[in-house]
Amino acid sequence: ALALHFPGRPSHDPVWIEGATAPRLAGVLAYFSCAPWAAYDGGDHTLYLGEVRNFNYRRGDALAFANGSFTTIPERHLGVEELL
Repeated sequence: ALALHFPGRPSHDPVWIEGATAPRLAGVLAYFSCAPWAAYDGGDHTLYLGEVRNFNYRRGDALAFANGSFTTIPERHLGVEELL
């Protein structure tokens, strides 16, 4: 239900947790906290890059969207160690 909220099919309001620099969604497997680093003019938009200052993750199966439907990626296939 949460994944469908952002493309315009909300069924309930997301729960947010206050972070040091920005709020983040509750219940996620991982998050990154960034500080502004650079901004680039992209014509009709601006591309902002951030320097990662903090991150955290928890164990669990990940949500994936492919070929028009949702599925899960079992934790044993995620390769969390590559983030460290």
